[in-house]
Amino acid sequence: METRGANEFPKGTTTRTVTATLFAKSTIVVIVSGTVTLGQRTASITSTITKVSLSTKFYRTTVFKTSPSTGTIVSSTTTTSTTTKTVYVPIPTPDVSCPNSGGLEVALYDNVYQRTTESGDYGFYDNFEPTFFKTAPTYDTSRSNVTGIAWDTPDNSEALHPYGMTARVTSGSSSYVLNHRGYFYAPKTMSYTFRVSQADDWCGVWAGEKAYTNWNKDNLDAASIYGPGGSISTGEFKLTLTGGSFTPLRILLANAGGAVKFAFEIIGEDGESYVQSRIASPFLVAYSCQYPDIAPPYLSSFGAEPTTAGDAPDRSCNNYGLDVAIYHNPFVGTSGSYPEFVPQYFKGQLPYNITKTTYPGFVWPDDGVNEAGSHPYGLDPPTPDLAYTLNHRGYFYAPGSATYFFQAYRADNYGGLWTESKAISSWTRENEDGESTCCSGDQWTSGAIVAIYIDQPTFIPLRFMLANWAGAVHANFDIYDDNGAYYARTGLRSRYLVRFACDDSVALFPDPWGSET
Repeated sequence: METRGANEFPKGTTTRTVTATLFAKSTIVVIVSGTVTLGQRTASITSTITKVSLSTKFYRTTVFKTSPSTGTIVSSTTTTSTTTKTVYVPIPTPDVSCPNSGGLEVALYDNVYQRTTESGDYGFYDNFEPTFFKTAPTYDTSRSNVTGIAWDTPDNSEALHPYGMTARVTSGSSSYVLNHRGYFYAPKTMSYTFRVSQADDWCGVWAGEKAYTNWNKDNLDAASIYGPGGSISTGEFKLTLTGGSFTPLRILLANAGGAVKFAFEIIGEDGESYVQSRIASPFLVAYSCQYPDIAPPYLSSFGAEPTTAGDAPDRSCNNYGLDVAIYHNPFVGTSGSYPEFVPQYFKGQLPYNITKTTYPGFVWPDDGVNEAGSHPYGLDPPTPDLAYTLNHRGYFYAPGSATYFFQAYRADNYGGLWTESKAISSWTRENEDGESTCCSGDQWTSGAIVAIYIDQPTFIPLRFMLANWAGAVHANFDIYDDNGAYYARTGLRSRYLVRFACDDSVALFPDPWGSET
């Protein structure tokens, strides 16, 4: 126990400010009071909120707790503590003001799996394999904030024209697969029930990280299947979600001919239906407009989704993206290989500004208008002529056993790449893993491709430097594996790039900007 003299205890009123940044946009007020007995004396401690401030920041929930100090009170003293707490609750519905964000993405495919006779009946459609449709060609795509199809509509219009698309065969019945993907926005912190039912013939649901790429028949969260004798099963599962969070979601419907139908709903523990079958829901989105680093667009297009790809790392501790520093670039080039540029010069230079990004790299379009290059990652360049250097650093999370390819290419004027230990320190132009420069005539150098084999999930240190000495600026940066799965692509947000690990297995790069070694 710490012993303190009476003169060390505050008398009268002391004001303390404790700020907790949680979810946006309104306020919860908590008043705490109590009595603490220390030694032979009693002190009354009252915490009263007198000020509330608002912010539109959106982060994972962080809670700050305080407790009274212990000590020996020589004389009785009443201490009043005034505490300011800022607590945010989520907006009622997600922002869908940006292009193509409202509703789930949906793709339509031919169904190659016909039902087989099993023991004189149609069984449970065991021959259907959902992962086939990761790479199967689509013949139409759409977006919809409505899920669910009924068969008994006039002219069977819902079934034959799902979400405004047109089935290949519309003469009374059809055989197709619908692939839905996107996010469910949870408006409140509570338990939600996800339920799928009335499927004809098969409907499966995946939620969470596996809904992005690692979905298969064995890790279904729920399914509804048209079974023997016309029986139809109902599948459901529960998730406790934080208000303001986005949960990745995938729904796959397969019909093998005849009637087409399924129902999908999400019900909160408050009894409210946040998604109802065949009714538009504002809580279904393709990605988050306001927080695309947290809920980004799905990386691969329909028909080109990776057949195998592990889950992304934990990003609940605000660790997503690479750290980025921007500097004035003093090195003027005279030839395509840009030999004048010295990347290690920037180790000792204080940056003009810093930020972070989940989408390293950008391109300069043919029309010459390039907001991305003129204001990289939202930063103002140090000079109007765009003579700047961008220094990216952090980690790529390799989710499983594979050979991973890191590629920097079409850089104008220089793109250098370092991986593993030298990405953290001792990096120079002489020991880079590869580079891309511009230009000899209109030609770029072939670029850097680094192949690293990983046999188990791990974090790979990574540094990517882009330098421009004037005019157009751009560089492509991709990460993919030997199965064709992409983990980062130019201009698309990646869930696999982080600055540190939430479990502290890897930390922020140790050297601050301007003092790197």
